[in-house]
Amino acid sequence: MKSSEISYRRQSFNILAKVSFQKDSLKNSFKKEILGIDNKQRIIAIKKTAYGVMQNKLFLEYALALKKTNPKVKIILLIATYELFFSRNKKHAIVNEACNLAKELKLNFAVGFINAKLRNLERPLKRLLNHLSFAEKLSIRYSYPQKLVDYLIDKFGQMAVVRFCIYFNKKPKLAVRVNKIKIETLNFNKIADTVDGYFAPDLLGIEKGEFFVQDIASQMACDALKPRAGDNILDCCSSPGGKLAAIASITGNKARITACDVSEVKIKKLEENIKRLGIKNVNLLKTDFLKFKLQTKELKFNKIILDAPCSGLGVLNKHVDAKYLDKDFKAFAKLQLEMLKRSADLLAVGGVLVYSVCTISQEETSDVITGFLKEFSEFTLEQEQKFIGFYFVKLLKS
Repeated sequence: MKSSEISYRRQSFNILAKVSFQKDSLKNSFKKEILGIDNKQRIIAIKKTAYGVMQNKLFLEYALALKKTNPKVKIILLIATYELFFSRNKKHAIVNEACNLAKELKLNFAVGFINAKLRNLERPLKRLLNHLSFAEKLSIRYSYPQKLVDYLIDKFGQMAVVRFCIYFNKKPKLAVRVNKIKIETLNFNKIADTVDGYFAPDLLGIEKGEFFVQDIASQMACDALKPRAGDNILDCCSSPGGKLAAIASITGNKARITACDVSEVKIKKLEENIKRLGIKNVNLLKTDFLKFKLQTKELKFNKIILDAPCSGLGVLNKHVDAKYLDKDFKAFAKLQLEMLKRSADLLAVGGVLVYSVCTISQEETSDVITGFLKEFSEFTLEQEQKFIGFYFVKLLKS
């Protein structure tokens, strides 16, 4: 059956089934499913449905109140329930399409159950969540694990967490940076258009390397490094290469950059982006950064940017399936501190170190920096920036 003959619900089902049964990431499953599809509206319908179900998974499960159910039947019900609550489609059409999807998947035994469950579904939110505590309502309404909600309330207070949940359940905004190696300015009317609120970047511009996608806060972290022609710069944990691209663009390919990451897959991604963006003077290294060593004759770096591995609380609107993973903030903080220590050893006196993470946990942000500065008195804090979902500091070594 051609992809054009398959309903967007069936393709959304395929994506969610891979996430559920094969433990694939939502992003990877989506990319595989839309290969060969040219219709932009169709791609958006598939993405809205698959991502919408995953983003609201706990709420949908709560509304359905399922006991032991066939896993494939459960996915069909989740898709239909998402549409009942979050789309403008008519109820009878949603129910009929869910039953048709069950038949298509040879789940005829469940058609009657699906029909009855969806027709009897109670929809008013207030009635559904009435008896829950404040924290439980937040967890269910916005589909954030209870453990995470409790942690955030304890650290930031109830109202801040409400804002957090609302913000990270919205579609992320697209930010791009001009690649000045290739062009000086962009015509923003040409690089992107929108369909139902989703940005669709001009793929030709991306392929030509005229611009690259990079969040505003991440751009600011690269700017804080103040890279210049002639600098000897280390980009730790470099893949997929947004920071590397920014540094090369700012310096006009006139800095000497060492970029490292831990796996072949990440190094391959870096190689692809370096070629596409026209980046030069880069030494790529596949290595565990904690084991990174300078060769005897090599000079220490005068600038280092460390975008450390983290819990990723700041990118949950992009990686919506990641919020269901357990977050060990202390384990991340321990790793981050070790990476900062390694950076300190590799940085020359008078050098600049920028540390960044896409998270908001206290353990991985201010606590890590406080602990580092206590141990390394030769460093001073010149700049600290906190955003909703991103944090960076600029440290000077004397």
